[in-house]
Amino acid sequence: MRAGKLPAAAEIVQSEVVGPSLGQEAIDNGTTSALIGLLIVALWMLVYYGKAGWFANIALIVNLLFLFGILASLGAVLTLPGIAGIVLTMGTAVDANIIIYERAKEELRSGKTLEDAVKTSFGWKGAMRSIVDANVTHVLTGAVLLIFGTGPIQGFATTLLIGIATSLFTSIFITRILLDWSVFKGNKLTFTTGFSKNFFTNFHFDFLGIKKYTYIFSLLVCIVSVVSLSTNGLNQGVDFVGGRTFQVRFPKTISAEEVRQDLLAAFDGSAEAKIFGKDNQLKITTKFKVAEPGTEADQEVNKILFKKKKKHFDASMTYEKFVNSYDGKDLGILQASKVGPTVADDIKTNSYWAVIGAMLIVGLYLVVSFRKWQYSLGALAAVAHDVIFVLGIYSLLWKYMPFGMEIDQHFIAAILTVIYR
Repeated sequence: MRAGKLPAAAEIVQSEVVGPSLGQEAIDNGTTSALIGLLIVALWMLVYYGKAGWFANIALIVNLLFLFGILASLGAVLTLPGIAGIVLTMGTAVDANIIIYERAKEELRSGKTLEDAVKTSFGWKGAMRSIVDANVTHVLTGAVLLIFGTGPIQGFATTLLIGIATSLFTSIFITRILLDWSVFKGNKLTFTTGFSKNFFTNFHFDFLGIKKYTYIFSLLVCIVSVVSLSTNGLNQGVDFVGGRTFQVRFPKTISAEEVRQDLLAAFDGSAEAKIFGKDNQLKITTKFKVAEPGTEADQEVNKILFKKKKKHFDASMTYEKFVNSYDGKDLGILQASKVGPTVADDIKTNSYWAVIGAMLIVGLYLVVSFRKWQYSLGALAAVAHDVIFVLGIYSLLWKYMPFGMEIDQHFIAAILTVIYR
């Protein structure tokens, strides 16, 4: 300390800047999607299960109150993936109620009284075993996300894990209290409505009779997907390969291809531009000087981008307005992120381990739970089939779709939800 400071400069290997206007838009869109999801789920429960659907909806509302209360008490930061976790929680929150209600309907059809049907459906020989197995796999996958994810993905995992715990409590205890209260009052519950009374009651379809055709279809899909993955590859985002991403909004509609061609020479041949949301909004990606340390390279990239694009703005747009964030900003760079090559390699490695680890953990749990490795192997084969299917679609279409189909951390979170579902 007496000799003086050490010659160690700070090197920014990953950064992200989101303007307040774009952040508010994300909050508004996330809130809107959550409310729409809540209304759709609640309406369907009413249409399909009638009065019992009201009980499930009350439990769902209590679940959301618990979820937000725990998040607030923990001081958790609510990110956009976190809002996605809340929307997903609303869908899974009624899963347990659906399993319980369907089992109660079976018991009623077999001639049991309403009280016995409710009691049996909540028992271990009723719906409880299925509910526990489903939610244990959810927790295991959420734990994998929490361990191997970074930043927003950890926010998604945190919301998901808390939502699983609150969903279990409300769907089992709150719904049971309401059902027992209704039985005590002598109310008649059928767990159906006039609309859903005969749904699937006499449904007969020979699924095994068409197994040859489905095998052929699945095999073709897997072959096409594997061939496309080996030849066409995937559109890896900056999370996996490193680079800079800018979300730029222009005063009017602009051609993404024109912007890309304009930036190719300036960024040494590394530039991509795609419409992102509105027609006047682009996501611009480049690897130009991403490995260079210090802020000088960042400023150079920003100045080049402004120089090349200022012709699309009026004379009042200055470099400072174009780059910096301020309240009410609706033009210029609304969001910017940078991921260095070292961090990108770490994220890619963690993503591989997250997907593989989630599949192995779920497979191991199935072996322990059902005491047969064949069940686990069959489940893993089905999950692998679904993952290959999704990856194949992304590989086949990412070059042709008008919207971005990048493989990033958010995509990994989505793949993991496919695995645990």
